[in-house]
Amino acid sequence: MANGPRQVFLVVGSKDAGKTAYLLQLSRRARESGLQVGGILSLARLRRGKKDRYFLYDLRTGRQRLLAWRNFDPDSPVRIGSYAFDPTALNLGKQILRNCLDCDVILLDEYGPLEHRGGGFRSALEFLLDHFSGFLGISVRPALLNPLKELLRQRRSNIPE
Repeated sequence: MANGPRQVFLVVGSKDAGKTAYLLQLSRRARESGLQVGGILSLARLRRGKKDRYFLYDLRTGRQRLLAWRNFDPDSPVRIGSYAFDPTALNLGKQILRNCLDCDVILLDEYGPLEHRGGGFRSALEFLLDHFSGFLGISVRPALLNPLKELLRQRRSNIPE
């Protein structure tokens, strides 16, 4: 077991602040510097000016899979607000993250309400905090910044101030 990430950096911003775009640009720059980059992004698709779908984007392979979509059916198995999540895509995201231990940089977009409640990509994040020895970047909204920092403290990670 590694001692956890060499460094954790957080990309904090409100909804539509550009966190995902920043992480995508950061991944490109890291690759240009010769670093191995892995992880997942949640890429939004706009329809009539509103986000209606999110795709899980594998930073290593460039593959995408539908992750979440607007769905007002209260019986959807995994949902946050007006979005339903595909449990298979969530499991794929966890697998992608766990398979990045050989990377220099791993990016997770984002630590959200699902992760805060213990679901989503939470177990994969905890795995990385225990086993990954590179640089770990996580996007988070301001409302979940303190809970994420507490999780990082609990895992004795090298947390940012």
